[in-house]
Amino acid sequence: MLKLIDRRKFISLLVSLSTLLLNGCQATFFATVNGIRGNGDSERITEVIDSASGIAVDVYRPASATADTPVVIFYYGGSWRSGERGWYQFVGRALAAEGMVAVLPDYRKFPQVSFAELMNDAALAVRWVADHRERVGSEGPIFVAGHSAGAHIAALLATDDRYLRQVGQRPDAIAGMVGFAGPYNFLPIVDPAVAEVFVDEAGAYDAQPIHHVDRSDSPALLFHGSKDETVRPFNSATFAAALVKAGVRAEYREIPGIGHVRLVFEIGSGSETGREIARSVSAFVGGRSGALAGAAVDQRASQPAD
Repeated sequence: MLKLIDRRKFISLLVSLSTLLLNGCQATFFATVNGIRGNGDSERITEVIDSASGIAVDVYRPASATADTPVVIFYYGGSWRSGERGWYQFVGRALAAEGMVAVLPDYRKFPQVSFAELMNDAALAVRWVADHRERVGSEGPIFVAGHSAGAHIAALLATDDRYLRQVGQRPDAIAGMVGFAGPYNFLPIVDPAVAEVFVDEAGAYDAQPIHHVDRSDSPALLFHGSKDETVRPFNSATFAAALVKAGVRAEYREIPGIGHVRLVFEIGSGSETGREIARSVSAFVGGRSGALAGAAVDQRASQPAD
């Protein structure tokens, strides 16, 4: 069962836990957040998807899953350098609680591998879902999603055809993309640690999802907190606008008073905003209207006129 928590208590707890995160106690931080969410009613299975690298996925299947249930592949963030799929159990459970099959993959990080190899790992997760429907538990459409660097990964998979083609998948294998606080338009890069990931200026330019937008791209639903000082809301606003200009259905939702880390943790908090975000994602992947009724959201971009 989902553990509901008073919003003020959640914010206070998140502030306290942030100290752990800043001090490098990430495992303790995420274990506590996952404890807030509880186990829910979903089934979780783990599968190795590439024997050479050992990367694996966790699949969260709701009891209500059918052959048509949408599948959401969620890539976690961590500046392309850190993170573990197990830290984000709360995301898998939240998505499953709203009737989606959630797939949380790991991927190798920089500098262990190059950015191109990291993206290949991410594309392998899409291929695995497409090729192992019986293990996923659904034949439904595949969506890619992510937070922060994970949203950047999802956006590149959705806009730059190379990565899916390199693993034998057609670009239309992806039905849509959901992004949380993603960097999609972040030149010039001022942080040397980030610049190093993309090698040089040409690599950094090519890694901007906004530079790959065209009319063939899948629909997108983008969330950003208005107080995000890590990845500015400008990224989501301009990416959504570029998609709409190209003739692609895209929605940008700016949530007042929310920062970079808190945006993703709202999903696992049991707060009304978190539940409405999850419901909105469910509505989007289900092809329904996804308005965040009563959740104080600023929608800046919508479906282009016919």
